[in-house]
Amino acid sequence: MDQHQGVKVVEACQVAPLQGSITSSTTPTSLPLTYFDLLSLEFKPVRQLFFYEFPHPTTSFFDSVVPNLKHSLQLTLQHFLPLAGTLTWPHDSPYPVINYVPGDVVPFIVAESVANNFNTLCSNLCETVARHPLIPHLSIISHEKVSLLALQVTLFPNNGFCIGITIGHGAADGNSAALFINAWAYICSKLIDSTSPSSPLSLSLPEHLTPFFDRSVITDRTTIIPEAGGPKNRSVKRWEWKNHATQVDTFKGLFELTPWHVQNLKQYARSKLKTKLRISTFSVPIEPSDSDQLFRKLRWRPCDCGRDKELIRK
Repeated sequence: MDQHQGVKVVEACQVAPLQGSITSSTTPTSLPLTYFDLLSLEFKPVRQLFFYEFPHPTTSFFDSVVPNLKHSLQLTLQHFLPLAGTLTWPHDSPYPVINYVPGDVVPFIVAESVANNFNTLCSNLCETVARHPLIPHLSIISHEKVSLLALQVTLFPNNGFCIGITIGHGAADGNSAALFINAWAYICSKLIDSTSPSSPLSLSLPEHLTPFFDRSVITDRTTIIPEAGGPKNRSVKRWEWKNHATQVDTFKGLFELTPWHVQNLKQYARSKLKTKLRISTFSVPIEPSDSDQLFRKLRWRPCDCGRDKELIRK
């Protein structure tokens, strides 16, 4: 077992979409990049961590949970074939494309934590560097080919487990990444609830979880695309695919704001604005000189979540 920063790798495997189903045969295997996608290449990959309580024996995790996650991922990738592929820059194309060919796989790491810090890592406030070992990295195959999806499942014995997901930003924005994750969760739950003794070769998705791949609805009417490439700079590694330096002394937090808190912030913002502006549901405009005072007001105001059960996660 390889060990790195408090996490030991139990298994480093690869998961491929199940072949031969009607779903995979109708899902596109190659997608051009729109100018929105090309702009998104400059951003870091979408990285998400999901924590689950699992106070059960380790054998139960490896014998039941992991196989179910792998098989449900195979079924989900049938609907999201491009994510199982790579960002590729063909020699005869002026721009990169997303391309899947049979045999492409998704790296899937199964790991086990050697530190007893599950509650700390899944808390609302955690040191950024502490969560880095739970995040998988995209595979750099060559200068002209990189993977688009990587997954890691980390067990915290007798406490729980974490699913880490990394998706290339050029292939999916936050909304598309959430769609894939929700589709995977849906199929995984269907497998758990199934009474059939045999594993299904395909599962359909409800309409609201079905991806939409038609790129013809977006027409490039700007000069963004011609400026994105170039014959002298064809390496996809120059974008998001490098491992970004670890930030030290930084924290990530989850803050829950009720509508009552947001309304109070709006009223405070209105009192500071020199001109009247219409403030939308999720916008609180403020003059830069007053931003520090606004954040102090947000930080020190007592949280009374009992005023409204509907939380706005921010």
